[in-house]
Amino acid sequence: MVPSREIEMLRGDWLIEALTAIARNQVKWEPMPANHTNPNAPPGRFHAPTQTYWQDAREDPGIPRPMYMTIRIPAEPDINYLGETLWVTPTWVREVHAAFVDHDVMEAFNNYAQSDSATSIAYYDKQAKQVRWGLHPNAIRRAALIVSDYTDYNPN
Repeated sequence: MVPSREIEMLRGDWLIEALTAIARNQVKWEPMPANHTNPNAPPGRFHAPTQTYWQDAREDPGIPRPMYMTIRIPAEPDINYLGETLWVTPTWVREVHAAFVDHDVMEAFNNYAQSDSATSIAYYDKQAKQVRWGLHPNAIRRAALIVSDYTDYNPN
C-alpha cells in the first residue's frame, strides 16, 4: 500500500522530529534482545515486534548487541491514516542522512535540528480538512518527504 501525499507529509514531519531528537541525543537506543531461536531458524536475530529475522544481527558475545528505537506516529482519522509504530536502527539514520546529502537537504535538516522551532513541518488543518505545510523552508519540506518515502509504510 502506498500512502497518500497527505500521509507522507504528516509521517515525514514525525520522522524528522525523531531524527531531530536523535541528533540532539534526546533519545535512547535499546539493545535488541538476545536471539534464542532453534538451529533450523533463518540466520540472524528474531525481532518479535516485527516478526522478522534481522539478518545482519550477530550473536558473537564479544560484540555489543545491535541497537534499535521505536517511533510511534499517531493516527489521523480525518485522512484515513491509522498511525504507525516503526522500529529504526542507527543504520537507518545513516542511510537517511546519506539520502539527505544526495538530495541537497542535509544543511536544511541540520539547521532545523539546531533551531528552537516549535512549529510543525506539516500538520492537519481541521478547518480546511487537509494537511498543510508549516512555515518552514522548502528544503526541510523536501527532507520530510524524502524520509517518509525512504521509510517503509507500516500502518497499525
